[in-house]
Amino acid sequence: PVSGGYMNQPPSGDTPKSLDLKEFRRCAKRVVAASCSAFLEGVTEEKARKRERWQPYQRWLALLRPNDTIISFNYDRVLELLSPKVGSSHWGVHVEGLGRTAEDQDAADEARLAGLPTLLKLHGSVDWTEADGAVTRHEWSRDLLRKPTVPAIATPGPLKMQMAQEFFRDLWSRARKRLMDAQEIYVLGFGFPPSDAHPREQLLNLNEMLAGFRMF
Repeated sequence: PVSGGYMNQPPSGDTPKSLDLKEFRRCAKRVVAASCSAFLEGVTEEKARKRERWQPYQRWLALLRPNDTIISFNYDRVLELLSPKVGSSHWGVHVEGLGRTAEDQDAADEARLAGLPTLLKLHGSVDWTEADGAVTRHEWSRDLLRKPTVPAIATPGPLKMQMAQEFFRDLWSRARKRLMDAQEIYVLGFGFPPSDAHPREQLLNLNEMLAGFRMF
């Protein structure tokens, strides 16, 4: 059992003589996604608005402006569950995905009309899946953690950079452009260790292009 019953599977018997590395990686992604989802079990937008521990984050999101962009490397859905009340309506974020369908464009247009800040999840999300080289976004469900579904997340390891450069390349390009166009950049509780060479190169080595911006 993993993460509070998210992936309860009966024992399979003897250890196999040969290990399918591709299936092992897929299983590892499901385990990571389960671990990132267990602490949000039972949390809804309404409950998140009422719980005390969520209040600082609700107030933070309420301060964001329509043209703001959040760049995140987290797989979880914490930001998607934030919905502070601003005026007479509830505020939220628009998650930019990888799709180019008419439905995706309609969602983006609605978000712009509503003035929602944008969320770019550069390492994927627990409610995205990958299959045949494509990434699909879903309504969150525990079933997304079961076989044969594979979460579209860039987990630590040799394939992390490959996922960022291939599956999520468009998101990274958009993030880079938003940083180049930014007038102010706020970094909240995050740093890049030396092992994260790819994000350091893509997002931090912009000194010449970022002349005049302010970082907090």
